[in-house]
Amino acid sequence: MRRQRGQVLVIFAGGLIALMAIAALVVDLGFIFMIHRHEQNATDPGALAAARYIRYPGPGADTTKMFNAACFYARQNGYFAHATDNSNPPSASGCTPANDDMGASLVVNYPPSSAAGEYQGRPGFVEVVLTENHDSFFAGVLGIPRVPVSSAAVAAFNNGDSNSNSLVTLRPDGCSSLTVTGTGRLTIQPVIPGSSGGYIMVDDKCAPSPDGTPNACGGGPGGIDFGGGGLVTAPAAYVVGSCFKHGGAPPPSIPTVIEGAPYYADPLASLEGPPQVPPGAICPTLSPPRAMVPGDTGCQFNSKLTYTLNPGIYYGGIQVSNKPTLNFQPGIYIMAGGGFNASGGEIDSTAGDMMVYSTDVAQYRGASCTTTAPNPAAYCQGDINFNGQTTTNLSGLNEDPCAPISSTGCPYVGILFWQDGGASKALSATPPSIIINGGTSLYISGTIYNPTGLVRINGGNATNTGCLVSSDMQCAAVQIISWTVQINGNGDVTMPYDPNKLYHLDNQGLVH
Repeated sequence: MRRQRGQVLVIFAGGLIALMAIAALVVDLGFIFMIHRHEQNATDPGALAAARYIRYPGPGADTTKMFNAACFYARQNGYFAHATDNSNPPSASGCTPANDDMGASLVVNYPPSSAAGEYQGRPGFVEVVLTENHDSFFAGVLGIPRVPVSSAAVAAFNNGDSNSNSLVTLRPDGCSSLTVTGTGRLTIQPVIPGSSGGYIMVDDKCAPSPDGTPNACGGGPGGIDFGGGGLVTAPAAYVVGSCFKHGGAPPPSIPTVIEGAPYYADPLASLEGPPQVPPGAICPTLSPPRAMVPGDTGCQFNSKLTYTLNPGIYYGGIQVSNKPTLNFQPGIYIMAGGGFNASGGEIDSTAGDMMVYSTDVAQYRGASCTTTAPNPAAYCQGDINFNGQTTTNLSGLNEDPCAPISSTGCPYVGILFWQDGGASKALSATPPSIIINGGTSLYISGTIYNPTGLVRINGGNATNTGCLVSSDMQCAAVQIISWTVQINGNGDVTMPYDPNKLYHLDNQGLVH
């Protein structure tokens, strides 16, 4: 019996620790929740107020006033009680930890940090983060005397425009994510002189140390790669790494070249592609013409005739040869396998409103398509290849209609070409391409989106005529968002920045 003495004391001590742990969980977590809610009451209006000072696009943002606005609302909610103004560190009189009894800190990130998820690195969005230390009650017994509690908010203000870049590459490394070669001229400019937009943004961190020459492109390697004898003109260029000029290329006519720029996240990452709702599109070259079904090897046009195509699902894609004339009616053209290969001809959008979306047949969508589909060439994602030997005149979707998805309220306004980033080729070792070869006349407008592959525009020998519809022009009024981008050719290619013709990113107010 003597050996059993003291057991109650041990059990009591263990139970007391368990009770303290439960108390810490209930009481301290309750206080943490209250602090978080209190912080959120400051960060939400703070982010909204800071967003007023976004001069979208990013280069004109007033980050000082952003902090002042966020600090004002933090003080209104009881933080930084000893501050005498709304200034930011290193000022000793504003929202600094020394001016708060609990050592709270306020951080304003423009563009947002990685903690902001899909808004990371995106101009037009601002992130406000408030952190307060909570002196624990019962958790201190468990060795946790103080717990930092953070709350954040992200707000936007972009006036309903599309984002301000004409060229965006998303690959974070590897060098030469954007290459411009050839002997012609590439001119990127806003359609309204003096307005904002038409920038080059390259996420490639190749050679992260700037070359030391402001607003210039020096020796390589670099994320931006200007080569050949052509001249590049743009309002501004931003690259996470450095800009590289070589091979006799003249200095680009870009007044602002920022090396070591902040990372820019994919602005369309959360956009879901159009659904595949049967029946398929009517293929006029099938015998007899009928609605396409999974397993078809594509709709093929190989004679010098004129065809009118309607939107819908093209199982096995579209193949063009022998210079036919194709007139596309307004709407969405889903290439469910096979891609779009137009090796020559006159290709027009009769009403100027269409989108080509390349993906897999729905039931085989993804990395396993090539191993599970009965005929991978017909079922799995293919390239988009436009080679207009005569005239190419295509424009992205207008608001209505966007058949067969919707007759009103089209969700893809402004997109022209889109490679599905979750389809088979996008997840393989040979990512999908979007290749546009200009012939006698090249006129395209809209957003071209290929988040995992290459977009290449090859200008012909024609010269632009101010982007007017004519028989002799090279006009690409496009915005390109792609893993990598190549601009080649010997002609003069003009890329006017016109947000009215691009995908609209309507973000204003509190978004996260």
